Amino acid sequence: MAISVRSLSFGYDKLIFDDINVSFNESSISCIFGLNGSGKSTLIELIIGNLKPINGEITVKIDAKLGVVLQFPENLIFCNTVYDEILSIAKSKYVAEQIIKKLNFDDLKGINPHNLSDGQKRMMFIMSILYCYDICIFDEPFTSMDHETKNNIKKMFKDFKNEGKTIVYTTNRRMDTDIADFVLEIK
Repeated sequence: MAISVRSLSFGYDKLIFDDINVSFNESSISCIFGLNGSGKSTLIELIIGNLKPINGEITVKIDAKLGVVLQFPENLIFCNTVYDEILSIAKSKYVAEQIIKKLNFDDLKGINPHNLSDGQKRMMFIMSILYCYDICIFDEPFTSMDHETKNNIKKMFKDFKNEGKTIVYTTNRRMDTDIADFVLEIK
């Protein structure tokens, strides 16, 4: 198991999760599906340790590197060039160049990432996390994406799964669960 959630309970004024148990397998694509406000992002925040459960345990495979792209990562741009933004995640010039090649961003690497389209910004973050981490978690990666970009992201997920990556993502649209090996529906 890449991620194991056991007897998890969490809530604010009332319980959102009460004694849930779920595992996300290695080298797979898992989807957390539910309507807006159902707790998908909260579960992600619990898994990555930003929130603490009332009860229960969350275990992430010990030797795995965990990477996360929260909703609207384009609001978290800190560098002045696409290359530097990717390098800030990749931590290696060689890896940053490989990511740029995979994205076909050779002509874009010197521009300010704020000048990319929203889809290009999202792709930049998603590809960087997929390329650099073993367990990759994405909160609503398809939000505001056109059909072509959404299909490109889905293809990236499948390709990286085939390379042994573990991918967990959230969505509120059932049609976007189509690539998942496992779907956890939150109501």
